[in-house]
Amino acid sequence: MTDRPSTPQPAPEPQPAATTSDSPGLGDSLNRFFAMLQRDTSGALSLLVVLVVGVLLSYILWVPFAQPTEIVNDIVGDKNCAAKQPGTGEMRTCAATVAAWKMVGPLGIGVAVFVLRKHLAKWITKLSASLHPGARPLVGPLLATLLFLLVWAGSHASTGGQTGIIPQKAFPAIIGVYTYVVVRYGPALQQKMPTFFEKRERLPVIVRVLITLAVPTLVSLLITNQDRVSDTAQKEQFVVLIGLTLAYLMLSPKGGDIAGAAAERLSMSPAPQPTAAPAAWSQPAPKTPGAST
Repeated sequence: MTDRPSTPQPAPEPQPAATTSDSPGLGDSLNRFFAMLQRDTSGALSLLVVLVVGVLLSYILWVPFAQPTEIVNDIVGDKNCAAKQPGTGEMRTCAATVAAWKMVGPLGIGVAVFVLRKHLAKWITKLSASLHPGARPLVGPLLATLLFLLVWAGSHASTGGQTGIIPQKAFPAIIGVYTYVVVRYGPALQQKMPTFFEKRERLPVIVRVLITLAVPTLVSLLITNQDRVSDTAQKEQFVVLIGLTLAYLMLSPKGGDIAGAAAERLSMSPAPQPTAAPAAWSQPAPKTPGAST
């Protein structure tokens, strides 16, 4: 019996890969989340996001953000009052000197931020334009959190484990919350207190600046007038909150448009002036000789 050649069998068709159209990726999920934030006209959800993300960033970045200030402080040296007698004027003077000395690093960081403000403004504008509209209101508050963290972590590198009104490591998130509140609700807040802000505008700017600086300083001196200062974290945070409140009440732009004023200050570009009408528009057309009047 002759064997017939076997008929080749067709290769099995490859099975299509399981489609992922029904299981959206991270980008789609984020877009839907940001769209939900955009639909929330109250702004409460965005405020919650600023708080939660701000706390996470503060804890995660505490150690690396403390390094620049610590490096500066190591260069300029350290001071302490261990040899001073508690309760004496010499001790209080020394304590004030040490506190000022420890601010050298944070102030240096603050100066660097001010010098780079134009680059920051351009970066913020570029980043915001690339984001979903629902995510754009988060950029400013979270950036404020990071900038404050850069200073706060450096000046509290050895006391980050303390707790005041809230834990020290979470406190920078309050700056983000404050930024979001004054930007989002600033105009409405001013409309609720028109008499106060009208009277405030009568004060010279320099007077308002002095009030903003002097009141927290006086409160700080009063609550720390002790031989051994207790509850330092709570008192520090309390003074910062007073300063933030006064900064809004005394220095916020009239009308409450914080975002517009901040953009102008960061870029330091003068506001566009209205174009003057050409002289030919403002002068009457010359009369043609012999024309009737």
